[in-house]
Amino acid sequence: VNIPFAKAIEWSPETRLTTYPKQDMSPSVMQARDGTIWVVWVSNRLGFGNDELYYKTSSNYGTDWSPDTRLTADPNYDSSPSIMQSNNGTIWVAWASYRTGNYELFYKTFNGSWSSDIQLTTEPNWDVDPSIMQDRNGLIWVVWHSNRTGNFELFYKTYGSVWSTDT
Repeated sequence: VNIPFAKAIEWSPETRLTTYPKQDMSPSVMQARDGTIWVVWVSNRLGFGNDELYYKTSSNYGTDWSPDTRLTADPNYDSSPSIMQSNNGTIWVAWASYRTGNYELFYKTFNGSWSSDIQLTTEPNWDVDPSIMQDRNGLIWVVWHSNRTGNFELFYKTYGSVWSTDT
């Protein structure tokens, strides 16, 4: 089938989102149901070895942004955030943290205010780089990679009313 190319994709010019002079990295972005854009990322603005998560929002498609807001507060590495909004409106952020002396997954939720950090995995080997989403049946999915088998492999778990085991 020959489908004519109707309209080229046009990207906006690049716009700087953070202005910290060291490292802001590993962003994750989503749009909430109310249209607000949320961006969460890792920053080492507190010093080497203390990477923390920050976020900001825009309710007018990037014309104006809220101030950078610190999301985690632990003196170890927090990395690889992933953000999504569930069907009930709750914002979820999952990430990897070295706060236990080993990379484990953590998450927190926002429904008017942020929950405490909640540990999601407890494996003696690294669990890193989570990605979080909700399926059309309402299950929250977290997929990540782990070297618990001696090789980095993908694992997942789901949340309905309780978390499933790591699969």
